[in-house]
Amino acid sequence: MKPGRFWDETVQPALLRCWTPATSWPAHRWTRHGDSAWRGACVLHGGDNKTGMEWRKTSDGWRWTCWTRCGSGDLLSALAGGREPRGREWVEMLRQAAALAGVDTGPID
Repeated sequence: MKPGRFWDETVQPALLRCWTPATSWPAHRWTRHGDSAWRGACVLHGGDNKTGMEWRKTSDGWRWTCWTRCGSGDLLSALAGGREPRGREWVEMLRQAAALAGVDTGPID
């Protein structure tokens, strides 16, 4: 299976079912806002603003926004330190996201 298809059809749906930012970064003082948003300190630059970053669950997957300075993106960009991963780095971030979702990467190995 191609990595992009694996991300869209396997990893993203699993993340939407089981993952929250509090799962990966529990020390960032996450609070829930409504049905689909979590706010806490930014996982990318740190800081002590407990509402500096928001993660929103959308139909396309998890999206983040840092209100202070880091910008926004998807889970793969957060795992890559705030930048959009490309090539081999994208595949490595995909593997990390699959591990967070509890998904076996055998189909892309």
